[in-house]
Amino acid sequence: DDSGYDTESDDESSVDTTGDSDPEPDMSVPLSEGDNTDIMSVRPQTPQAAERQEVSSLVDMEAVFPVFREKGMKVIPSQMLNDPKQDGYKARLVAGGHRQDETVFRDTQSPTCNIEIIFMCVAIAAAEERRIAALDIKGAYLNAEMEGEVVYMDLNPHLTKVLCGLRPEWCKFIDSKGRMTVQLLRALYGCKQSAKLWNDLLVAEFIKMGFKENLKAPCCFNTTIMGSQATVCVHVDDLLITHDSTAGVKAVIDLIKTRFKDVVVQDTSDIVYLGMDIHRGDNSDIEISMGDYEKKILEARQTDGRAITPGQSNLFDVEKDSVPLSSEKSKEFHTACAKLLYLSKRTRPDILIATSVLAGRVIEPTEDDNDKLSRVYKYLKKFPCGKLKFKGGKKFELQVYADAAYMCHTDMTSRTGMVILANGGVIA
Repeated sequence: DDSGYDTESDDESSVDTTGDSDPEPDMSVPLSEGDNTDIMSVRPQTPQAAERQEVSSLVDMEAVFPVFREKGMKVIPSQMLNDPKQDGYKARLVAGGHRQDETVFRDTQSPTCNIEIIFMCVAIAAAEERRIAALDIKGAYLNAEMEGEVVYMDLNPHLTKVLCGLRPEWCKFIDSKGRMTVQLLRALYGCKQSAKLWNDLLVAEFIKMGFKENLKAPCCFNTTIMGSQATVCVHVDDLLITHDSTAGVKAVIDLIKTRFKDVVVQDTSDIVYLGMDIHRGDNSDIEISMGDYEKKILEARQTDGRAITPGQSNLFDVEKDSVPLSSEKSKEFHTACAKLLYLSKRTRPDILIATSVLAGRVIEPTEDDNDKLSRVYKYLKKFPCGKLKFKGGKKFELQVYADAAYMCHTDMTSRTGMVILANGGVIA
């Protein structure tokens, strides 16, 4: 093979899936009222069924077409990811985009709605007593057609067998190793250009539906439905919809369904969006929590004891004589910090300062750093299931607090901090 691509490797673990995984945990909740059989999605209960469903969607969307492999053809690998969820299994075929020529795909940026914007929209929804719904566009990338350089991809013998079970006439394309080479006709997770192709399509469709994208907040769209503002926040294929009436929310959903057929809707008082549990109380207050995620990370790192604060007075100090962590413990330290950072930027701002300091120590962590990390975990055990609470039915109120500590670090550097609250809930 003179293509410059390593196409003969059977090591599927080399497929780069960074950025393509779902925030965890992920759950789907059906509509609470009316006939929802056309948008309701039940996850497959076995890994094999999930794989078949994923391959079937590729066929239904005409996303791939088999070709005979030729000498010099640039072919990328693929990998089927199959993750167990609370309500079944979710499979996703991922292309090995890390084998694509980076010089060909220079513009691959695809924005998502910032978490601060999402929280702001929730705060406004609480203040104005808006209705909220979440919508997941299934197989989102497959809605976008491939553009530019033709992309060829290998399917392993197992996936080839599944595909030929759906399309027997394609068996003639199977090679001597039991594999099949396909041309990608639609965007697939893993390809360098897929995220941008999907985002460009999504923005174009929303504009056709009469929405306007917020110039200061990409992926936040607004329009007028039934005389009132409707807002949609988009994070890849997960949408958060707000409107001041249930009928208005349903109208937005129906409008989106005219463009994207396979969707899953949550419109009850309890929804899950980007791994966050969003609950609306009887008094219109809205609470956001990540209790399941907190429990998961606490179970992953067993820590004895409790702590009433996430950090002590020595948090900013660097103990130069502390013993460095081993390579294995350093990786565990890095992973733990990343998980805490994900949590602290969402529903636990109370651990953000300590987490930020520790995140700056992941390159060469020491036993002292590890002790400080353990204290954060002890604090989470003492005060689990933290929540953001946005007051409902009140006049919208924004509060900003800022402070600074001069030369507080061992190297004499300073630290600044700011917290922004909207209707009582931290948004940044």
